[in-house]
Amino acid sequence: MLNVTAEHTDETSVVESETGASLILARDSSKREPFALFEEYMLLDDTPEYPMDPVFVLNFSERLDWTLARHALLETIERHPMLRRRAHRGFARLFWVPTRRAPEIEYIDADENPDAFNASGFPNVRRLDLYSEPGLRVCYYESKRENRSRLLLQFHHAVSDGMGILAFINDWSTLYSQSVGGLPSETRLPGVNEETLKERYQIGWNRRAYYRNYWHTWRSTRRFAFRFPRPLIPTPPFSKMGLEKEYPFARTLTLSSEETARYIQLAKKSGVTVNDALLCDYFLALDEWLRKVKGDARRGLLRVMAPINMRTSRHEGSPLANIVSTVFLNRSRQALTRGREAVLRSIAEEMRWVKEKEQRYDFLLILKALHTFPGFLTMFLKMAVCRTSAVLSNLGRILDASPVPRDSEGRLLLGTARLDGIDATSPIRYKTSLAIVALTYAGRLSLTARYDARLIPDEEARAFMEIYHSFISGSASLT
Repeated sequence: MLNVTAEHTDETSVVESETGASLILARDSSKREPFALFEEYMLLDDTPEYPMDPVFVLNFSERLDWTLARHALLETIERHPMLRRRAHRGFARLFWVPTRRAPEIEYIDADENPDAFNASGFPNVRRLDLYSEPGLRVCYYESKRENRSRLLLQFHHAVSDGMGILAFINDWSTLYSQSVGGLPSETRLPGVNEETLKERYQIGWNRRAYYRNYWHTWRSTRRFAFRFPRPLIPTPPFSKMGLEKEYPFARTLTLSSEETARYIQLAKKSGVTVNDALLCDYFLALDEWLRKVKGDARRGLLRVMAPINMRTSRHEGSPLANIVSTVFLNRSRQALTRGREAVLRSIAEEMRWVKEKEQRYDFLLILKALHTFPGFLTMFLKMAVCRTSAVLSNLGRILDASPVPRDSEGRLLLGTARLDGIDATSPIRYKTSLAIVALTYAGRLSLTARYDARLIPDEEARAFMEIYHSFISGSASLT
């Protein structure tokens, strides 16, 4: 464990700011590394109007021991090199450079600061500036009145994907559990091999696979680059969007353990994955919401972006990073009227085709092609077109391998505090005003929708989640 009274470690200095935020100061170094393609894409797509920052909120039944929790955070940050870097713009390239500025770790009294939360009940954050600070900010919200607490983790998406963030949470919860006596002090964290960070520059693509699937790759690439879907909401010009005064706005739906089990059972009986079922019900819910809530029955193409984890055995022991690609699924609104079974089968077949024809590499190939010509990737991202209507990220079952003690329902027990759930949000962007993150924790499926409050009022966001739930629960009741 980190010596909490020490002023220095071998590589860093630990200090506190005037606000009580903990800082880890890295030593000066001229070493720099180029951005990987996906990292560069995420930073170039980051704007003040649409920050590229996944925000995860851990909800606890009681208050944490903040002194011990904060030092567990310091030690966790030391395990992940991407959190000790900032961005630097070189000639036609972006580089990672070490930074002497450390991630902010802030304590907030929720009873005294009700304005720390927006109308959706989600904590407000400010945009991370990766050119001047690391890609992490932590806020701990404590309510003595309600004896509850929240731990907010705000990352820049250029630093990590969702699976990397979950690894960070697993490390922190293990270290904190050790410090409060929930785990033996000799409990070992998974080993971290910083050399595996080099693998993120490759992510498994090979020329033979490309030529073997050339026609399929060209077809899907052409469809993505030249066939534009419709945005869910008519959107003003980018210059008129303005900044969100408060963000992110989010709504979480959590199924019961029984409902979750029925949904998983139905997917297995149907010969599809839970992810296939979630995508199907997402498309159907979007179409229903547009018709019934927005009064929009126009025909058009809906496109859902679905990130795909690219980790293999080569990434064993990798610290937090982006090891991810994405696929795009298109459905016309007319096709969505053919019934759930037909939509589900078509999605399941497409996802199998994605795997068989290695289409998960297509998006990375597009980025590589654009990166070949200086300025093309920026130009591509700044085009005022809709690239995707909505996003669905499925993180699957989380924290299953955690050594932390659990209660009878499988929830983690960190001293006297119980981790009740995690609200995980994915970034939104211009003309992509809705993004959902799905995860299953302690046997319960949870869906958190992040939405653009400038375009979608809170009551309409709530209505969408009710419609999505109705499709999921209606599907589950078929078993």
